[in-house]
Formats: sequence, C-alpha cells, structure tokens
Amino acid sequence: MASGDTSRLSASTRRSLANVQQGFNNKVTIAEIVQQQASRYGLLDQPQYRANAAKIQAAAKAPVAGTGTAPRDLQLYVYNFHHSHSPNKAVDFQLERGNRAQTANPMPAPISGRVIHAGPVSGYGNTVVIEADSDGPGYRRGERLLLAHAARLLVRPGQRVSRGQNILIAGDMSPTNSNPGRSTTGRGTPGHLHSQLFRAGTGFPSQIDQFEQARQNDFFKKAVYPLFRKVSDPNRR
Repeated sequence: MASGDTSRLSASTRRSLANVQQGFNNKVTIAEIVQQQASRYGLLDQPQYRANAAKIQAAAKAPVAGTGTAPRDLQLYVYNFHHSHSPNKAVDFQLERGNRAQTANPMPAPISGRVIHAGPVSGYGNTVVIEADSDGPGYRRGERLLLAHAARLLVRPGQRVSRGQNILIAGDMSPTNSNPGRSTTGRGTPGHLHSQLFRAGTGFPSQIDQFEQARQNDFFKKAVYPLFRKVSDPNRR
C-alpha cells in the first residue's frame, strides 16, 4: 500500500479485494474502504495513500462469467468498469483457466465484421480492430472495436470474422513484453486485455471517436458476456 506497486498483488489478492467489494454489494469501492481504514488509523496525512488506494481499486478484479466455449472451465474476470487510470474509455479484463493460473487463452470476437487493423500499436501492443458489418448486441453497423495487449493475433487485415470466432491469444503472467508470442504486449498488467468501442469512421480509430464509459460498459455486458455462460453481473444483485 505504501509503495503503490500493484504489480506485486497476486491473483488471489486481487480476487480477495474484489470479493470484499462484492461483500459491500458493490456500493463501496476498495479505494473507499482503504481510505476509511487509513483515516481511522491516522494515515491520510500521507498523500500517497489516496493515490495508492485508487491504484489498488483499478488492480482489483471480480469474476463475472464462465465461458460457454471450449475449454469450458475458462473464466472471464473484469478488472473494473471505470478505466480511470487513462483518458481511454475502455474495459480491462482477463481470461483464466479453471485453476486460475493460466492466462494465455483465446479470446472470441464480440462482433462480426472486417478486420481493419491487426498488428502492434504503441502502448496497446498487439492490437486488432474490427469494423462491424451489421448491427449486433450492444453495437451498430460501422462501429469499430479495438482489442489490445494480445500475446498473439490469429487474424489479418482485411479478413472477415464472425462473432465468437477466436481472434487472439491473451498473454500469460510473465512480465509484459518479455516473451514474444506468450507475454502481454504494450503497457499494463500481465495477462489482461483491453476492450474499447469507437464510433463509425474510417481507418484506425482516434480517441475523439471513443464512446463514453457508460456505453463501453453496456457494450461489454451485451456483446462479451453472452459469449460466456453462467454470467453473474456484480452490478445486478
């Protein structure tokens, strides 16, 4: 907590933090809990505690679904629906096997459409952008979906993909960019992926084209959750 180094948080610690938040019916954030405890013990005089509490909030994740595609023990975890650590309006998430250790898993396409980009992007690492060719759950024709930080991409520019088709392999828990084809790429927590929806347009999407955070969250729940079974939305208790 004092250092704010969230890379030292183990997967079990992240889940425990998320479970604490769920215990408060998701009405009190991890950051608020930490700040209340810090205030109780007179620690808020140290400014870094407020900032580090926000970092921990962003690093916590809660289980929301189990996949309906092989392997059936794959689990989807959402880190948060705020993405307050950057100007990007997005959802960060992670895919893990049933033993909650292996994160190098395939990601199915949440939309059907044409791949307009498949390759490295500064900060994002291995990135795929798909332009929807029809309306679908949570999205409209022409809108563009960016999925980033993949270890490997399974598609190429110009290719048409169908909703549910595997399009990339997520990184494992090795240090970011440390193991080509296996580790997470770009900047961010090892093992995570980044989902960002943009308005209709041409070419690689720019930040001014991104939808607001509420729309990002709505898209993720409508387009990604249905790809998985036994969905338990922590915001729907």
